[in-house]
Amino acid sequence: MLRLNIPITIFISFLVLINCYPQQNNSASGNDTLWYKAEDLGLFGQGWKDVESPFDRLPAKAKNMVRKPVWELGHQSAGIYIRFTSNSDRFFVRYTLYNKGFSMPHMPSTGINGVDLYCLMDNKWIFIGNGKPDTSSNANIIFANKNEAQKEYHYILFLPLYNGVKDLKIGISNNSSLKKDSIFESKKPIVFYGTSITQGGCASRPGNCHTSLLLRHLNWPVINLGFSGNGKMEPEMIQLISEIDASLYVIDCHKNMKVEEVKERMEQAIRELRIKHSDTPIMVIEETNINNIYPSERGIITKGIIKKLIKEGFTKLYYLPGNNLLGHDSEGTVDTIHPNDLGFSRFAVEIEKFIKQNKILK
Repeated sequence: MLRLNIPITIFISFLVLINCYPQQNNSASGNDTLWYKAEDLGLFGQGWKDVESPFDRLPAKAKNMVRKPVWELGHQSAGIYIRFTSNSDRFFVRYTLYNKGFSMPHMPSTGINGVDLYCLMDNKWIFIGNGKPDTSSNANIIFANKNEAQKEYHYILFLPLYNGVKDLKIGISNNSSLKKDSIFESKKPIVFYGTSITQGGCASRPGNCHTSLLLRHLNWPVINLGFSGNGKMEPEMIQLISEIDASLYVIDCHKNMKVEEVKERMEQAIRELRIKHSDTPIMVIEETNINNIYPSERGIITKGIIKKLIKEGFTKLYYLPGNNLLGHDSEGTVDTIHPNDLGFSRFAVEIEKFIKQNKILK
């Protein structure tokens, strides 16, 4: 669990291929720069607008509903992203972390505190560069490629997975333009609710988490409600999640739950979601393990619950076994539990394949 420390300002300069209200011109790396606040461009990957802090993942009212660890983890910006279009030949990103920048033994600072920039080229999202923050203010040139044609591209900036953001500005060359992006706006989001794995532990950078990969592979908005060590399917969280009008609910909580908790909460959670959303697909993912011992005890219980509900007349309920999610070579994790980048890539491939085979998204 992250503790609140003195925030630091990360100043990251993106040189890339590449209208709201720009801030006054400042100097960045010796260039005149137009600055745009993230809030003016629009923050995406959030289920609620009435938040305590602009970059929070939970609504302000959740503070009095959920356990303190869940509330604190809601300040971490996993899955939140900024979309924009621009013809600039360079970008600068300046942001303040919610907590002091840090790394963990099994997860680097680039994943915990960093930001990733992607550009849509020829109908494919291309990785442009990432922030490499440390524990002090710094400036890093991430990527350079002159956009001499001044062509306008779509961009996504993914925010930190295991830290939060207090404020963020994007800078561009003063002879360029930057606009809000309407891509994805016509689609309801896929909502993921789960554990540290859902939150992105332990991807090397935000764009490599499976929820971010699926967003780009499917060109579909995704909301990440992963809470490290605290994805326990508590009624308060299910109540909150049911407020989001989604195209698909994905539940991946096995790793944080005892067998008895699965028995007590799984069926009720599905029923609660179905009462509020009679036609929205619900998918439950079985826990993974590198020993390939499947089905797991929690998986057997969950599969039985889904079969029971289907017999009662429930439709659009799906169960994804965990046996293929990490692959079969024991190379997909950092610690036998949390996926590395390879593991997350395999997660995304299997989930995407399952969604398409079952024609879940309309």
